[in-house]
Amino acid sequence: RHITIIKYNLIYFYFYFLTFLLTHLIYLNKLFYLFTKWYSEIKEKPLIIKDILVNEENIEKNNFNNFNNFNNFNNSNNSNENNKGTQAPHKYIEIYIKDAFFNRKEITKFAKNAIGVYVFKSVKGDCYVGSSISLYNRICSYFLPSILIKGDRRVIRYFHNYGFSNIDLTLYILDNNNNNNNLNIKQKKILELEQFFIEKLNPNLNVNLICSSTGFHEPISMEWRQYFRELRGTPIYVYDICNLTLIHIFDSKTYLYRSLHIDHRTLDKYIKNNKPFLSRFIFTLNPIISMSVEGIINISDIKLLFEQIRKDFNNGEFQFKNRKKILAENIVNSNLTKNYISINACVKDLKGDRSTIRKYLENKNNKPYYRGQWKLSYIKN
Repeated sequence: RHITIIKYNLIYFYFYFLTFLLTHLIYLNKLFYLFTKWYSEIKEKPLIIKDILVNEENIEKNNFNNFNNFNNFNNSNNSNENNKGTQAPHKYIEIYIKDAFFNRKEITKFAKNAIGVYVFKSVKGDCYVGSSISLYNRICSYFLPSILIKGDRRVIRYFHNYGFSNIDLTLYILDNNNNNNNLNIKQKKILELEQFFIEKLNPNLNVNLICSSTGFHEPISMEWRQYFRELRGTPIYVYDICNLTLIHIFDSKTYLYRSLHIDHRTLDKYIKNNKPFLSRFIFTLNPIISMSVEGIINISDIKLLFEQIRKDFNNGEFQFKNRKKILAENIVNSNLTKNYISINACVKDLKGDRSTIRKYLENKNNKPYYRGQWKLSYIKN
């Protein structure tokens, strides 16, 4: 009898526990969801305002109600940095984003609809200071491949050459929620704050250390107006036939012949005839899809390259001595037989692997024909 009572009690307990669990399951699930969300936000958030954790609700939608709390933050670390001024001209909130390229969500969260100054800084100490009336759009423009390829500014060339790995971003956000909607006044405040940080950080990637010269925008002389008109034109693509790759894109003919010291009539002739300049470079108004775009170099490097090739060409030393021409005989269809000026051209046209094709050329492969139909051999001079 006692055993029966114990069994009934256990059954009652299990039933009661199951009922309790089902009743409170929805609350437990919600509690677990809130805990998971809170933990992920704390773990992933790399944003700091002067060693104080950022409360994103205070900054979203440009809520600067607590702006006075950060009034003196710009003075707290003056002794740690080499600055010429002692106090920033305007109040700001500082937001630090580590590895900015890989934290686009944080950029969107804090730079959207914000105005102020931004600072890119690498682990090596390379630094660039800029400002914008639209921080989000300006910062994201640096990540666009089209800008990186065509841009000729020092900071753009730097990002194109070294990428965005270990590049941190600091935002200095001004109050954009006040009663003053005068655009000129806002622009003036932005420029003053930018100039303060330029003098404070002495950035090596800024060409002009007087920010007003690129400002919003002071009247420019007629000479500069004419110069900018000349720079706007049809882009010129420069290809290196040695490597079968695009090496630079000039914004206009004027910029090209001024940079590379080519007479405009000579340039027009080579563009029209599609013949290689200095037996190496092709100028074209349209991109050549079959050629690679992975070898783009900056304006300084292309100037040095042209200078050296022009010197060798004038001395009669430009002969492509190391280039070996290749004969590709097709044993299935003789009409497909071709000559190639280099192994690069052969690899590109046959869409093959360089090391495999080289083995066939050097008779180091067990099979006589590449892909069962191509007999590859060097052409003797």
